[in-house]
Amino acid sequence: PLMGEKINGVVTQGKGVTIHRLGCKYLLEADHERVVDVQWDEDKSNTRIRPVQLQVLCEDTPGVLADMSRAISSLGINIGNVNLRRLTNGRGVARLQVMVGKLEDLEKVMAHLMKEEGILSVSRR
Repeated sequence: PLMGEKINGVVTQGKGVTIHRLGCKYLLEADHERVVDVQWDEDKSNTRIRPVQLQVLCEDTPGVLADMSRAISSLGINIGNVNLRRLTNGRGVARLQVMVGKLEDLEKVMAHLMKEEGILSVSRR
């Protein structure tokens, strides 16, 4: 999970508490008796950069990947991995790994991508 996301913990056997964002499949599948309320430490200096997977549906046009890259890098966010696949309907789907530390940064990336011409949708995977 990213700093700022709503989270819960799951008490594990021998490993302490693991933290999951709300809606995570592991949290949803966990024994409800093992789920505990947790909250973020307000000291934001300990925010770690994490890889987050995005899926971008776009028009299949020249330069769309360059536009996505420029939109992300303009925020000072690094791209860890990209996979772009052409669909049969004149569209493409990009799977991007962006390196962010908090929910606010992820939301900015997604909003900047949506402003680009040819971008149809952006979702977290």
